[in-house]
Amino acid sequence: PAEHFTDALARAGFGRVAADAATYPATLDRDRWLDMVSTRFWSTFSHFDDAALAAGVDEIRRAHPPGDISFSERLVFVAGEAVD
Repeated sequence: PAEHFTDALARAGFGRVAADAATYPATLDRDRWLDMVSTRFWSTFSHFDDAALAAGVDEIRRAHPPGDISFSERLVFVAGEAVD
């Protein structure tokens, strides 16, 4: 949850801490999605070793036939103002 990040910033001394979430529908081709995941396009994927990432890609491949995959994308924007 966003509170995890805002609370951490507040504990670190930041002022005027805020978070906002935006959810929107997303659709993209399964093979494009698999390419993006395979190349760790989000920093989230940097924590997976090669075997775990390959297993995840295989899981997506088995769960979704070729063609478009539709899902809800959720982005969380977090901001804090440095206090002197």
